[in-house]
Amino acid sequence: MTDKTKVININDGSISYKRLSLNETNKKIRFLIIGYGHMGKRYGANLDNFNCVWDYYDIYIKGGVKDIVLGKYSHIIISTPPEHHYDCYNKLREFKGKILIDKPIITDESQKMVLDDKRVSASMTERFNPVVSQIRELINKDNLVSVEFIRNSNVNAVYWDIPILFDLSIHDLDLYFYIFGDETLPKVTDIFKKGKSLHLSVKSENDFLTKFSWSHECKKRERRIKIFQTDTVYDVDLIDQTILKYEDDNKVTNLGILKDQPMRTCLMNFLSNDRCDSKLGHSFMTELMKIKEIF
Repeated sequence: MTDKTKVININDGSISYKRLSLNETNKKIRFLIIGYGHMGKRYGANLDNFNCVWDYYDIYIKGGVKDIVLGKYSHIIISTPPEHHYDCYNKLREFKGKILIDKPIITDESQKMVLDDKRVSASMTERFNPVVSQIRELINKDNLVSVEFIRNSNVNAVYWDIPILFDLSIHDLDLYFYIFGDETLPKVTDIFKKGKSLHLSVKSENDFLTKFSWSHECKKRERRIKIFQTDTVYDVDLIDQTILKYEDDNKVTNLGILKDQPMRTCLMNFLSNDRCDSKLGHSFMTELMKIKEIF
């Protein structure tokens, strides 16, 4: 058995794995999940697969620990509702281990110091979707014309009142910087909001246009990125984990992608102490919150 954690290597569009060891090394890792709702249970199920020991703390759900003893844990996951993330973080000031915070990490510009805390990783699971890694390798930034992000939730599946920026938008704002490598916030050129739908257009420092479309009131769940270049078009489906490449009207290629589970890979990244920094995406989100038409 090796003491190395699982590592993902992407070469020429393929993905290879070194399996996470199920030896005593992982048994010495002890997690605490703060908030054991829908997302907390998903984190717990994934940690079971890694043979990690974990507890949960949730004042509304029986069976968890009654008191948090920080010295017992090496890793902590905060998966409470977004408005409680910062309060939970503040209670971990003396914690010496690693902290994973579910999206969004912050909900207000005054909390931005969290983004610079080296203990903190962002649980931006969509980054670890295999099609995202692949499209980063495929795009030619010099040929970019425009980009479209589409993220819709099935209206019948939304049981809570979470602002679109916190629930849907933060994923795509993070991917915008992660995929295209911009290091400055783009300029907002157009905004349209109706009901629980929001449409946003921005112009990047590299002079290409990006349109975001987010909705909590559609009949079909959709997660898609369309990338228009002068020489080709890429249609990225984040749910089906497929990429279609259009070179002209008559030539369409379905690029073979090895499917994977983004949350599992996100946790493997966290276990490997590889920090996921989402400072730009969250900074842009807090800037958008200042716009009256949006928030």
